[in-house]
Amino acid sequence: MKILLVGGKGLLGSNIAPLLAEKYDLAVCDIDTWDITDHGAGREQMEKYGPDVVVNLAAVTDVDGCEDEKKELAERVNGYGPGILASLCKERKILFVHFSTDYVFDGKKNPSLQRR
Repeated sequence: MKILLVGGKGLLGSNIAPLLAEKYDLAVCDIDTWDITDHGAGREQMEKYGPDVVVNLAAVTDVDGCEDEKKELAERVNGYGPGILASLCKERKILFVHFSTDYVFDGKKNPSLQRR
């Protein structure tokens, strides 16, 4: 099974990647290789890696900065980016797994978005 780990160089990714690499064919992408808010770049990455599963860990996590000067960036990366990833995965019938923290999405604002 091929897993594409997006945002794999962050705190969570750097802890999960070694565990996944023990059992799966793992590719790791981060902002230096792929801006997840760029749909065309996403298509290229999907073609390049041909994953069976995409795990998204990418996020802007500077809480104070996200509320002030990084608000637009946070909205793009934390909101729009996962939507692009989900649509790319849906097109290709790839399992999409998205991790978030309660700093990004606590699940309380729109209960219909929660999976049951």
